[in-house]
Amino acid sequence: MTADPSRFALLGPMRAGKNSIAEIIGDHFGKFVYEYAFAEALKRTVKGLVLPETRQTYQELGMILREYKDDIWVDILADTIERDRAAYHPDIVAITDIRMRNEYRWCAEVHNKRRGYYACRSATQPGGDRICTKCKMGH
Repeated sequence: MTADPSRFALLGPMRAGKNSIAEIIGDHFGKFVYEYAFAEALKRTVKGLVLPETRQTYQELGMILREYKDDIWVDILADTIERDRAAYHPDIVAITDIRMRNEYRWCAEVHNKRRGYYACRSATQPGGDRICTKCKMGH
């Protein structure tokens, strides 16, 4: 399966520059990048339940809800992206928070039988420069 050049899955630890790479991808192609995150639905859920907005709360609630449905956050994001694609026709889609295996797997397979996302791993270099360790796109 080949990756779709309009779909990017950005991987890397916290503060590694994944959102910065999304901006650089947009600059490189001269197109607007719609940024998405699997965690956005979780953050909205925590806020809606009026729970403390802490890392621990996000982690614990995220895992509890995954026990009921393993792909809950994947399914929510997939629906969001499909709705946005139909309504706004984004040039480039970038998912900026791939952390779980099922998230990566979904990006690679894209259950709707379209071509998968191009995976870029972000890393912060000495001096604070951002670099994609896969494509070396001089970020």
